[in-house]
Formats: sequence, structure tokens, C-alpha cells
Amino acid sequence: MFSVFPTKNSRGILDSIIKTYKFETIKEIGARDCVYTIVGGNFKNDRLIMKDFELKSEIFWVKIFDFLQQNWALIEEVDSKIIVFFIQDASMVFDKIEFETIEDAENGLIENGFKLYLDEKENFQDFIVLPKKPYGESPRPINSSGQYWKQ
Repeated sequence: MFSVFPTKNSRGILDSIIKTYKFETIKEIGARDCVYTIVGGNFKNDRLIMKDFELKSEIFWVKIFDFLQQNWALIEEVDSKIIVFFIQDASMVFDKIEFETIEDAENGLIENGFKLYLDEKENFQDFIVLPKKPYGESPRPINSSGQYWKQ
């Protein structure tokens, strides 16, 4: 992911990044149009392929890693499968893991340090903002690979 803060040369910087890295899609994110962010995604033949995710669940799970850094998870039923989608703060789905049941998914999240966003004991909503729809894709399989996920 690249972020470019507006200056008199920001359009030129964006054009240069797009040309150099052969990006097809720019997602403009930021407070009051202050930041243009070019987001990563799937690459095929050195070309970026972006895909929007339509996730229906509104029950967010959160894992705080560091000050102002957290990962999000949503449990979805897709074609009779239970899938946990992992989302970055910038609304990008970066990984997913399939489970047998919703209970298995919830237990896996808890065992790996996730908590319900609306947990009254935590008051997360007082200091953490949820990722906003639409969700894009920026694959980084750190959980499904087992790198950061305890089974």
C-alpha cells in the first residue's frame, strides 16, 4: 500500500507510482480528501486485480496489536461454509479461514486474541473506529498459513 499526501506534485507522484507498478485501480481514502492510497491486491502478469467483498455480518471481532493498529474479523456463512474474513483498518480483506461451525470460528478467534467489538467490558467503541464498507482485497495470508494463527 502506498499513501501520498497532497502537495502540488501529488498527481504526478500518483501517476508515477501507477506507471511504475502497473496499477489499474486507485482507491482514494482519507479524511477530507487528504490522502490518496493506492492499495495492493492480487497480481496477475504484473497487473493489479481488485475485487470488492460483499460481507453481510455486522458483528465485528477485533484484535489490538499496537497503538492504533488492529485487525478485524467477520464471521460469514458462504455457500453453507463458515468463513472468518480478516480485515485491515483500511477496509481491505487480507485473509480468510474456513471452520466447521460458527462456534468453532468464535473459539478460534478467542484463542487467537480476538474480542467482540461490542463487548461491554472493553468499551472498544469509545476509542476504535470500525472499518467502513465497501471492503476491498489485499491478500496477505498470515493467519491461514499458520504464521500467526494457533489451531
